[in-house]
Amino acid sequence: MTVIAAVFSLALFVLTILVASYSNPRPHVLAVDSMALLAFTYLGIYLHESGHVISAKLSGFRVNRVIIGGGKVLLRSTMLGIPLTIGKGFVGLTVIGHIVGRLVRWRFAFFAAGGLLLQSLLAGACILVFKGQITAHVLEGGVNLPAMFVMANVLLIVNNVLPRRIRVSGEALPNDGLRLLTAPFLREHDFDEFRRADQLFMISDLLDKREYRGVVDACEEYIEKTSDWAGVCLTMCYALVSLLDLQKAERILLKLPPEAEGQDISFAIRAHLALINLLRYTNESKRKADEFSRMAFESNSNLDIIVGIRGWVLIAVGRFEEGMSLLAQITRSKKPIGAQTNYVESFMFLAYAHFVTNEPGLGSHYWERAQSYAPRMNPAERHLFEIIGRQIDALDRAA
Repeated sequence: MTVIAAVFSLALFVLTILVASYSNPRPHVLAVDSMALLAFTYLGIYLHESGHVISAKLSGFRVNRVIIGGGKVLLRSTMLGIPLTIGKGFVGLTVIGHIVGRLVRWRFAFFAAGGLLLQSLLAGACILVFKGQITAHVLEGGVNLPAMFVMANVLLIVNNVLPRRIRVSGEALPNDGLRLLTAPFLREHDFDEFRRADQLFMISDLLDKREYRGVVDACEEYIEKTSDWAGVCLTMCYALVSLLDLQKAERILLKLPPEAEGQDISFAIRAHLALINLLRYTNESKRKADEFSRMAFESNSNLDIIVGIRGWVLIAVGRFEEGMSLLAQITRSKKPIGAQTNYVESFMFLAYAHFVTNEPGLGSHYWERAQSYAPRMNPAERHLFEIIGRQIDALDRAA
């Protein structure tokens, strides 16, 4: 469904450009139209979510957060007392709190239609004000910003009306079209998925802030109220590992089924188990870490964290060249640690590997970078930092 939705959105965008420029397909006109349409489409997402916020307030619902984009968070802010998160991408979501009271179905339907109503109102007003210009643009061609604004909003309206589910933090949520179709038939427990979405975003926020104890508590509360969902369990295990609560994390991981929510999660389970055994850092545990990280890497070598864990383990077991080669793929020494794939563990293990392979200059460079991150290390990172620091000191004394 995600692929179908992406293809549908792209097809709508291309069709809009063709309609806008069919009578005057000059390259510079097509280029400007495309850029204007893209800009107004992104702006339209903010307008759309603003419509949801307004309709939620009018319906008596509390707005817990507004999210623009997905993936890595680029900006966190607060507007009118509402938390705002901005990431990459052309998606938006307004998360509301408890849905209770009289006429709840119809109030919820009004909330679901809020974005579409505001965009329709603004597009209609633009048509009334710039009617002659828009008509001339479509019939005769040429650059016209009001026409691009209208077309961008029509594009988003059509895309949002198409009933489907969108995946948000691992949970499939209905879009506006599907919400409107099902609103008259919703029952009390059907609103639980919206409460769960808010909890998932709260967990994500805590994770971004590295508040691992809060992550564990929020995950336990989520699992207790819903089901033993594997994705939330994995997130909780990551937080537990970060807090060095290795036994509890391992116990949960070993109970998780390798297939969950219709997806193979065995590689994620093995990656976590590899990291747990690496942190124990005994000869036997490093052997287990080697086996778990190898299986995880063979199952999914496209994820940077899997590549990272495999590289760390290879260096820990003495296969320096292999480990350094993998870490070189995901580490950028001139970029800040913590940015994208710049894991502090990579700098630690690269430092150790370079010292062992008689490249003390590079070893010192990587170690100094790891040391600069020391004040922000979580307990697991600091644990490895101390272990590797002792090994580097031993090499210095031997030299």
